[in-house]
Amino acid sequence: MNMTSFDAVCLSGRGTSEAIDKGIKYISMEDNYEENAEYISRISQQIILSDANEYWEPLLTLCDIGEVSIKTTKAKGFLYKAYINYYNYVGLSPKVVEYALKYGKLELEPIDNYEVYNMAAFSLFETGFYEKAIEYILMSQKAFDCDDVKTIFKVMSYNNLVYCYAAINDEKKVVETYRMFRELIDKEPQCEKLFTMCTLFVKLRIAKSNEDVIKSVMNGYLEYISQSRKKNNMGVMENEDVHIPFIDYSVKKGDLSQAADICKNLIQNPNICGSKKQIYRRLLTIYQLQGDNVPKQDYFDLVVEYNKILEDYNKKYDDIMHELVKEQFRISRIEDKFNEMKTTYKIDSLTACYNRKAFDIEIEKETDEKKAGTIIFIDLDYLKKVNDTYGHNNGDVYIRYFSYITSNVMDSKAKLYRYGGDEFIIISRAGYSEAASFIEKLKTAFKEPCRLIDENVYMQFSYGISSFDGVKIKIKDALLDADKKMYENKGKKRR
Repeated sequence: MNMTSFDAVCLSGRGTSEAIDKGIKYISMEDNYEENAEYISRISQQIILSDANEYWEPLLTLCDIGEVSIKTTKAKGFLYKAYINYYNYVGLSPKVVEYALKYGKLELEPIDNYEVYNMAAFSLFETGFYEKAIEYILMSQKAFDCDDVKTIFKVMSYNNLVYCYAAINDEKKVVETYRMFRELIDKEPQCEKLFTMCTLFVKLRIAKSNEDVIKSVMNGYLEYISQSRKKNNMGVMENEDVHIPFIDYSVKKGDLSQAADICKNLIQNPNICGSKKQIYRRLLTIYQLQGDNVPKQDYFDLVVEYNKILEDYNKKYDDIMHELVKEQFRISRIEDKFNEMKTTYKIDSLTACYNRKAFDIEIEKETDEKKAGTIIFIDLDYLKKVNDTYGHNNGDVYIRYFSYITSNVMDSKAKLYRYGGDEFIIISRAGYSEAASFIEKLKTAFKEPCRLIDENVYMQFSYGISSFDGVKIKIKDALLDADKKMYENKGKKRR
């Protein structure tokens, strides 16, 4: 089956899988990869649209053979698109970016580049490289003057750009980009429903302390996710990151049931791409905050499911192994065995962040590798008062709440450790000014009361920041300095 016949079958929407099979066999028999590179790229798109995953292996074999034999830049570009489609589909972001960089070196026309750059941008966004993602989106937009670029791709581009600017907290650019997004939507009203999430997200960002607006946006969001459980017919996907503020808002308001329902909806939503790791992690933490209100079996099932997700994507799963072992042995009533084993895991069972053991390992590693960074020593204020007034169970909630919010404010450069009791340490690759800026963000995040305990309870903390370069200033010296500064900060508050 040649490419023209293949396109006709795919447009009809019937017999796509059979057409993919015939197309792969046709290219293999022709043995002319130079001429059929575009065909390979088209097949890769149809495999994604029809979920025909069994054809990836034979198609990638064609790509591997073609990569050796193809000479012209145009044909190589099509081949790289096929690789990018595959790696984007399976969530291997580094490989998407690798082939996007190869694609860029071909120096093809902007009209050939914009889809590739958009996919690369999406992968960069997913892995936390927001500035680089913005760079790729802006490169893709150079093709927007070409007649062949459909409005929906332009809308998608501005949609992604809004989220990238939001991730780096450039509110001015968020609003400016959203204005361009709305201008396109107004020209193509059929896109409105597909990209409702962008509007809700921006409204939530802009609303800030306006409770009436936030409540209205949340109501619109809850309606949106309840209606978006079917796969849309345009192939438009959403990143899990854009839903996180809505989950966190529900947690801050103390509505854990609503936050849990949102997570469950998103886990089952076919329009959310990626592993949904962040959603699973938040749901686990929400279950921890709910405590005995969650059936043990539901919690255990979620841990097992989350573990499977991490295994499938070849991720480290130390962060849930502690709780998995704990629940397995609790169900088996082998508490003594668990007590022997729990010391071997690096995750704190109360907060799900890294524990003192993990911190000690990291300190030794940092000392050996002589890397530079910043250390922040944090001590929670008024924990004793919370314990005395509301009980020790709520004291645990106070500690968990701090860990939950702090973990979600941090970027990928930093790690949070529970050092002991109500003391936490953050090790970051950022410089001093960036660490100080992070503390200000954290203070802003805790301006609202901790409603999980009471309307009158506010999260407060004392802190100390110190930098290290690994050579003149060792991380252990920086730790002592940060500890000293933290006590000075706490002392000023008392005075």
